[in-house]
Amino acid sequence: MSETSSLIRRSVAEYAAGCKGHALEVQNPEGCVRAMEMLALGAPYREICAETGLRPSNISKLKVRHSGAVEARREAQASELEDLADVYREALRRKADDLLGDEEKLAKVNPKDLALTTAILTDKPMQLRGEATSVVEHRSGVSLEDVMKMKAELAKEADVINVEDV
Repeated sequence: MSETSSLIRRSVAEYAAGCKGHALEVQNPEGCVRAMEMLALGAPYREICAETGLRPSNISKLKVRHSGAVEARREAQASELEDLADVYREALRRKADDLLGDEEKLAKVNPKDLALTTAILTDKPMQLRGEATSVVEHRSGVSLEDVMKMKAELAKEADVINVEDV
């Protein structure tokens, strides 16, 4: 068991010790620990509910009561994945160097496979830390469609003068 997993287990035990017996941590400590582990790893509530039998409201309460332990586990997982990403990036660098030296091998490799692996291993730690993994840009102003509509409206309103050569 990792140090951060034992932190979650200890957090549940300490909370249970201060309760009279009705708390979820007293009734189902293993389910609580598993739910928080899954939360830390980014599992959706529906998946946690299905595996642990807990209700979404219970998971929300656990998340608040044990936020420090969950965040510590999430940070540890993110760090582990970053370390793994570094190992894979180095392997990809070596593979790329090998491939660059052999045109036949290079022709057989789908570049998307290499790019996808790197992207996933870069994105996941950011996701676990709650950092932005994508950027959505919202623009305001006049669009091309707006200009085309205005042009059509102006054309309807304009007096058309036909000029003929004399």
